[in-house]
Parts: sequence; C-alpha cells; structure tokens
Amino acid sequence: MTIWHAIGIMSGTSADGIDAALIRQSDKHIELLHHSSQLFPGALRQSVLSLNQPGPDEITHMGRCARQLGRAYAGIVDTLLQTSGFSRDQIDVIGCHGQTIRHQPAGRDGFTLQIGQAEDIVESTGITTAADFRPRDLAAGGQGAPLVPPFHQALFQTHQPRIILNLGGMANLTWLPPQASQDEPVAFDTGPGNVLLDALSRQLSQGAKHFDANGEIARQGQVNQDILSACLQADYFQEPPPKSTGRELFGEDYLSQLQERWHCQGPDLMATLVALTAESVAQAIRRWTAVAPEMLVFGGGAENAVLMQALAKALPEMRILRGERETGIPSQALEAMAFAWLALRSVMGLPGNLPGVTGARRGVALGAIHPGDNWGKLLQKVTRAG
Repeated sequence: MTIWHAIGIMSGTSADGIDAALIRQSDKHIELLHHSSQLFPGALRQSVLSLNQPGPDEITHMGRCARQLGRAYAGIVDTLLQTSGFSRDQIDVIGCHGQTIRHQPAGRDGFTLQIGQAEDIVESTGITTAADFRPRDLAAGGQGAPLVPPFHQALFQTHQPRIILNLGGMANLTWLPPQASQDEPVAFDTGPGNVLLDALSRQLSQGAKHFDANGEIARQGQVNQDILSACLQADYFQEPPPKSTGRELFGEDYLSQLQERWHCQGPDLMATLVALTAESVAQAIRRWTAVAPEMLVFGGGAENAVLMQALAKALPEMRILRGERETGIPSQALEAMAFAWLALRSVMGLPGNLPGVTGARRGVALGAIHPGDNWGKLLQKVTRAG
C-alpha cells in the first residue's frame, strides 16, 4: 500500500487570506493531518481586490501581485511544516489553486485566470507543485469549475443522498447520490455566498471590517422583499447547470447597482443580501438537484448565525448542519484538502474533473506540474504505485 502526503493551498474569492492543509492518502482513505490559515497582508489584499476591476497598467500590477502571492503561498507551506513537525522530504506534492482574478468561461474564447507564481513555491520549498487547475477543463469544453465536487464525493458520499454547501465568496453546492446509486453528482455555483456581504461590511465600516461577524449587522435589518424578488429573477439564477460564476457578475459593481436602483442601505440591505444568498441556494436545490435529507455547510458563511438561520428558513424540509461540527473537518481546511488531493491525481495522471459537473467533454488530468527537487523521487514512487 502506497502512502502519500500532500499539501493543498487555497485562497478563495473572498480574498481574505490563505488556507493550507496537509493530508495523508492511502488507497481510498483521506486523512487531514494539519491545517493552517493566514490573513493576507493589507497591501496584498488590496492588490488582489483591485485586480478584479480593470485599471491602468493592469498587466504590470498583475505580474507583481502574482509574485507576491507566490511568496505568500510558500510562506504558509513553511508555517504548516513547522507546526506539523513534517519535513519537506516527507511531502510528495503541493497543490495550489491560486487566486482567481477573472472567470469568464462562456463561449469559444472563454477563459479563467488564477495567479500566484508556482515557481516561487517550488524555489522556496523544493517540493513539486501542481497549479493552474482550471484551464485544462476549460480546454475540454468545461466551465473550469467547480473542481472540488469529486473530492466531496471521495470524502463525504454515504448510503444516503446529501448536499455539501460551501459558502465562500461564491456559494457552490454538490449533491451526492447514495453510494449504491448509478447517478452522478450534481454540482455548480448557486450565486453569491459572502462576497456581497463582505463588500457591504467594508463599505459600512470604511474598510475597518472585512465581514459581518456572526451576522450582527444583518440581525438589525429587515429584508426588502421587492429587492429580493427582483434579484432572484437574474438570468444566472434561471440557467441550468453546469454553470459557475464569480466577482464579474456578483461583485462590487453589482452592489453599487443595487444601491443606485433601490436606495437601500445599512442593515436592511445586509439583511436582504443574506436572504439573497439563502434563497438562491434554496431555489437552486429545488430546481436542479434531487431530494437529500441533509446539507453540510462549510466555508465562512457557516460561521454566520443569521445566514444559517436564513438557510434553515428557506429549506425547512432539510437538516442544515455545520459541516465542521458534523465531520471534524474545519471549514478553512476543506478546499485546501481538495487541492492537495487534486495535486496527487495530477502527478498520477488521473482525471480531476467530473464532466457532468463542469460540462467538459471528458475527464482529464488537471494542473500544470512544476518539478521540484523531489521530482525524480516522486516519479519513482508514482511508477511503483502503478
């Protein structure tokens, strides 16, 4: 039996920081050994957020930001190794998702762009690194996202159907069929998760607060049903999967347009945006997935009591459970674990996507592999494992 150790790195649409996870995999067993999270330095966070909006000298800014992200990713690997007691020689591969700054997958020339220089990770750590996971799926006709659902299937599939919901910057769900079923998972981005809530928090606090901690602002407001109903008519919510979205659709511009059209501010707008996240998730589940008795919720949104209450109200027929409490896997670690797992599949040449989820023509191996000092040793291990 071959035992693998891999580190995954994830920085999501919220652009609040970096998560890293160290996993052990043997046969089909996946175990989280350690995880670490770090906030972005303020200047780097502002650079990342500004890259989501076109601006002057954008290419130079992007190139420099990619280097800064690469060094930040390498830094969290060092932190994780120090706290875990593992040495670099014990790690087979690193998988780094990178920071998404554009995701426009529609059409023949659709594209997706994640930055964060993998070469800086390799040079700093000496460990072979897989990065840039989305473009291969796009080249195969897919959306390039979501890529975490096959990991959800490997980790969470049981004898009964269940839904895994991640409330990051965007909200994405995975419906898992029972293990004995011939059905395929269904997964897609439902729409905004925390991205609009975070943007409004920054606005209301003049940049002092990056999120509405535990929904305290939303708790003081009332949902504006007219705004909510109008928002839920948006084309994206009507489109069937496969589909994925990002800040291009649900970002600061979207928030500004709402404010200009409806003249709604403060707690009432926050409460309405919370309802938009919850109701768009509920609407997507009812339209596009089969029945499931329970939903495990991960991501920063699982820490927002008001948002969790809104989900329970929107989906009274389901058990809405905090994923961390039910599984013992911290929300900050889950997606980082997924990219450690995807990196292992990359070096073994195994498909990392689910065509029925992304819309790709076929399953393909994902990620560009950047050989490290352990490359020869890793190739020998892959060969022995068959």
